[in-house]
Amino acid sequence: MKVMIGAGRSKRAGWLRLDADERARPDILATVPPLPEEVRGADAFELIHVFEHFYLWDARDLLGTFFDFLSPGGELIIECPDLDSAVAALSGASGKPKMQWGMWVLYGDPGQRNPWYGHRWAWTPETLTAELRAAGFETIRSERPKHHVPDRDFRLVATK
Repeated sequence: MKVMIGAGRSKRAGWLRLDADERARPDILATVPPLPEEVRGADAFELIHVFEHFYLWDARDLLGTFFDFLSPGGELIIECPDLDSAVAALSGASGKPKMQWGMWVLYGDPGQRNPWYGHRWAWTPETLTAELRAAGFETIRSERPKHHVPDRDFRLVATK
């Protein structure tokens, strides 16, 4: 079982879609945290531009829960905006657009006009790696992001 957390309307063969917004018509309608028991034993959890929507204390608890819920060898895949990119954009150091590369990283996309899109914490690969290790993940690899803005974002894959 592979589960996309905060899937929205995204669909991919072989993946269950879990979302809190009933308009997305997910396979599992649930607000996270907590993770529903029916996803215990998953082979993979994927959060694409979702993890920044949790407060730090919820994010820390969730990482431990993902570790507990994953099957041995299972993967937790997280892709989110990089706070370092936002700082560089906002300072003018990167030459990137201050709104999409800076403010959106910190606060979310205002064009959505949807509170689900608000950001509650910002991450760097280093800060998220440290939290993953604290949750019990020992094997963590960085990959090129596959969604949204690859040159602004980062992707980590943690294996149980």
